[in-house]
Amino acid sequence: MTNITLLVTASLDSFIGRQNGENFPPMAIGSHPLYFLTRHKLVIVGRKSYEATLQKGRGHVFNNRTVVVLSRNPLFSVPSRLTATTIEEAIALAEAKKKTEVFVLGGTEVFYQTVGRATKIYLALLESFLNPRDSRPFIFPEDAWLWTRWELKNKKHNPIFILKKKGLP
Repeated sequence: MTNITLLVTASLDSFIGRQNGENFPPMAIGSHPLYFLTRHKLVIVGRKSYEATLQKGRGHVFNNRTVVVLSRNPLFSVPSRLTATTIEEAIALAEAKKKTEVFVLGGTEVFYQTVGRATKIYLALLESFLNPRDSRPFIFPEDAWLWTRWELKNKKHNPIFILKKKGLP
């Protein structure tokens, strides 16, 4: 079985997504304080988040990682990247590569598709609020999760909350 870990960045009011049509700074893909966890691992990212990261000149954040880009378009392909049309297909690719842990980096739709299957969530909070018109609340069944701890990596980063699914070691 492949464990799914989400790296989520949310505003103080628990929204994830975009601020005025842009991925909000400062913890978009590649600048998340726990991004180092994904090095040499398989990561799943939605097509829009992947393309936005490349457009901002941050394509290097996908180096040293096996990347699966999710797209509903079965003809979508990216050189030197794996592609999948469903989360099930992406997880099957991970299992075929004998990966026991998969990291989900976003975007919003991908988080919503995987939160029910995730075994761990790293939740970083921004010191800001998002416009609810451009974003969605990050909702997960609270009775299924344990807040195991939080840590402040350093003064440059906001606190990270670590949640584990109940019933798991």
